[in-house]
Amino acid sequence: MIEQIQRGSRDVAGAMRQGREQAVLTIEQTDKVDRALKEIGSAVTTISDLTIQIATAAEQQGHVSNEIDHSTSTIKLSVDQTTGGVEETIQACTRLMTLVEAFNGEMAMFHFAT
Repeated sequence: MIEQIQRGSRDVAGAMRQGREQAVLTIEQTDKVDRALKEIGSAVTTISDLTIQIATAAEQQGHVSNEIDHSTSTIKLSVDQTTGGVEETIQACTRLMTLVEAFNGEMAMFHFAT
């Protein structure tokens, strides 16, 4: 009977030792999981920050694109106005050349003594 009690005590002590070892392993695993979760949280924060930066950059690019569009429209208007002015100048020069040719024709009738 004493032998059974001693054997039972040894079995209980062994089970307690295994339980303690399992508890230590569980604590170590819990620490690893905690560190991994903290790293994941940090990565999520970094991704969130980058997403905000990307969204801000995209918004700024949209504004710049609108400004470029406005500038392009302004340049086109200026080119159209300049083209109109050049066409008017060409027409005026053509009329002037016609007048000069007519004047030269009239002047050819006169001989000036020098």
